[in-house]
Amino acid sequence: MPYTVFLSHCTSPEDMKYVNWFDSTLRNQCIGCYVAEWYREPNNLITDKIKNAINDSQCALVLWTKKGRGSQFVNQEVGYAEDKKLIIPLVEKGVPLGGFLYGRDCIEFERNNPTGALNSTVEYINQLKLAKEQQDMATGMVTLLISLFTLGGLLAAASR
Repeated sequence: MPYTVFLSHCTSPEDMKYVNWFDSTLRNQCIGCYVAEWYREPNNLITDKIKNAINDSQCALVLWTKKGRGSQFVNQEVGYAEDKKLIIPLVEKGVPLGGFLYGRDCIEFERNNPTGALNSTVEYINQLKLAKEQQDMATGMVTLLISLFTLGGLLAAASR
């Protein structure tokens, strides 16, 4: 399963340019970026679709902007993800954290010069992906060793 980031955001035109940038940049680095409105599931509840996407992701990136702060969906997505996933708040300078984000360390960005913060966020996500890949590899090696020892024990028992 590829490393996937759930991107919580407001759909304002000002914020969607960041959403598009993250989607493109993360995908170029083999990291999935889930943007809820791009995945239609007719006849399913939007809330179920979003909960499933959060559950299936490895972390949640929250684009916390002036408009995003007032979005019920952004706030509810953060609340749902709070106990389930690592949350990475990317916060527009001057916008106070609220709700479940209050008191969290965050990455701050300025609208007129966001490049450094956006790149830092992607670098951090890449570090998370690498750590997960290393953990998955170690888990796979342990599983392989257990299987080999079990097989060896079965073969020894069968030869007696």
